[in-house]
Amino acid sequence: MIINESKEEDQELIYVHREIASRIKEHQVGGVRFMWDRIVNSDKRQGCLLAHTMGLGKTMQVVTLLVAISEAAGSDNPALHSQIPDALKKSKTLVLCPPALIDNWVDEFLFWAPENHKLGDIIKVDSSMPINRREENMSTWERRGGVLIIGYKLFKAFVRDPDWRQVLCDGPNLVVADEAHMIKNAKAQVSIATGNFRTHSRIALTGSPLANNVVEYHSMINWVSPGYLSDIREFRASYANPISEGLQTDSTNSRRRAALKMLRVLKEEVAPIVQRKTISVLKQDMPPKQEFIITVPLTELQQEAYETFIRYQLEHPGSSSLASVDTLGILCAHPSIFLNKLESQGQAAEQGEEQRLETLPAELVSEELKLLRKTKDLKETSLSWKIQIFLSILDESKRKGDDVIVFSQSILTLNYLEHILQKRKFTVMRIDGKTPSSSRQSMVKEFNKGQRDVFLISTKAGGLGLNITGANRVVLFDAKFNPQDDLQAVGRAYRIGQKKPVFVYRLVCGGTNEEKIFNMAVFKMQLASRVVDEKNPIPKARGFGTSFEMPTEPEQKDISEHYGKDDALDHAISQHEAGFRGITMMDTFEEEELEDGVLTAEDREEAARILANNKARRSGGPLTRSQAAGGSMTFLSSYADVPRQDVTGYAFPTEHPTGTVISGPSGEPATQPEVCHTHHSDHSGHSDHSGHSDRSDRSDRSDHSDHQE
Repeated sequence: MIINESKEEDQELIYVHREIASRIKEHQVGGVRFMWDRIVNSDKRQGCLLAHTMGLGKTMQVVTLLVAISEAAGSDNPALHSQIPDALKKSKTLVLCPPALIDNWVDEFLFWAPENHKLGDIIKVDSSMPINRREENMSTWERRGGVLIIGYKLFKAFVRDPDWRQVLCDGPNLVVADEAHMIKNAKAQVSIATGNFRTHSRIALTGSPLANNVVEYHSMINWVSPGYLSDIREFRASYANPISEGLQTDSTNSRRRAALKMLRVLKEEVAPIVQRKTISVLKQDMPPKQEFIITVPLTELQQEAYETFIRYQLEHPGSSSLASVDTLGILCAHPSIFLNKLESQGQAAEQGEEQRLETLPAELVSEELKLLRKTKDLKETSLSWKIQIFLSILDESKRKGDDVIVFSQSILTLNYLEHILQKRKFTVMRIDGKTPSSSRQSMVKEFNKGQRDVFLISTKAGGLGLNITGANRVVLFDAKFNPQDDLQAVGRAYRIGQKKPVFVYRLVCGGTNEEKIFNMAVFKMQLASRVVDEKNPIPKARGFGTSFEMPTEPEQKDISEHYGKDDALDHAISQHEAGFRGITMMDTFEEEELEDGVLTAEDREEAARILANNKARRSGGPLTRSQAAGGSMTFLSSYADVPRQDVTGYAFPTEHPTGTVISGPSGEPATQPEVCHTHHSDHSGHSDHSGHSDRSDRSDRSDHSDHQE
């Protein structure tokens, strides 16, 4: 399997290492070639964005690339090692990732890196070790090179110190940012902290490059290739605003044409530095997946409580808040959960506890409590159609021997679901924000062995890095503004290794705020489909409207066409048909229209002119008369024009790092290492207890606390 397909005539072919070649998939070879061309073979080495969807093996592709670079750099054959730029001939890579994925990265290196690899030591830095161990590990990496794996939070903390900032920002030859959508907000502390690397050899990995708006895409593109796109103000004016305004169902034809024109420009503009692959590349190897959006009505009590809530908001302008939006979602789940929310707020107020989140007005809480307490048994499942349908799906799933993952963004909802499931004799496992990162992988392994019926997971806590192919049914219990959260959740089960057909159920209360939130998520999802996946979906999203409107009765739609698609869904319909207002398949939102049926010849010519203009600006070439008269975009001509940000005085939160060195086969062992072995090799690293960090004095200057990531 050739990597350097674009080599020169006097250069020799470089292949995927033979120990990896027998296990790598075709799309993964394509990803390695793409990164090679951008990082190794490109004159500018501007970096790249590997935007393969979750579950396609982005991590192993990076390992394969690094192995190929180190093997060629260490070769005695000039036709091989001459292909590696001098800046990359020493293995010194920094991997940034969410803290929960640090051990997964270590495992992937140990699994995929061949015996006697030339990457050097694989070193991790996390919050599980003492402060001095963290600094010793980074100093070891600074001296000897290798691969340093560190979480975003600890990296952000370390770069406050000028000495460590020099080590971490100037030291690496190549930087990998995993789950790179974490740096999508250019003003966020983590984005500022990661914006100052000396090297331009940068690889961003994410399955979700665009979650909310086109500006997020700009942030990631400009991270991997500083100055590639225009400054943010011009980008908003030329791309983000017209694209957003033109993709609603009620957009005018002229705005729609403007949006499609700039989408065409943007896709072509970023194509050289972005590679996108979806799960469709494994269509022949994956079982089928069906996703159902189930629209349900409010029950009588939910309706009355919802109207009370909205009436108060309308009578008291200015009292609306994010807390109100979240609370309406809890009410849509079940009145008992809503009661727990109200009571917990009241108890905290009585005890004088400080509320970290926005709270509801006391008068509104009092009205709602009075209403809810009129019902004798508020825990009764019949008070929510969501709960009734959910339980029917689970009953049939258990009968069929299928395990289920349930995602919710509300801890109170997870508490209620855990209670009723245990009461009904389901065996339950749960991960939320309080579950230690060190325990999550072992819990997943136990669940995948079929030890539990249901896995309850907090969307934010468990949406990344978990491989839960032991379940083939996924319930998304509540609506979310960010559609990528749902895609990440589904990707926990629908990924390489899944053997059964997968069924996904999204439960939405029609005629409520939930339906509006889902509608907004559809817009964002279709926007991502256009920008990232280069598709042209028919617009399905309407305007969001206002947050506080009286609930309406959802339209009753014919659901008969969905009979026979899924036994569990059929069972739920047979038991609770009155609770089904409609069923929509998610692939409805993927239906495409012909872009050329909207754009005129003049639009396409204008798009081509803008592209030529932008290319000329980047290369410093001459502009045409029309371009010189004032093109719509301004680009920085080189990396030298991109200022590095001063983070010395930035108010990063105080937190302190630790670490572990895993000694590889590089000869010189790590300082106080934990020696890990690959599945196929016996690496011979030995502890060098005589080696002392040449930066040990930093521990006296460090003001980081021992904060858990």
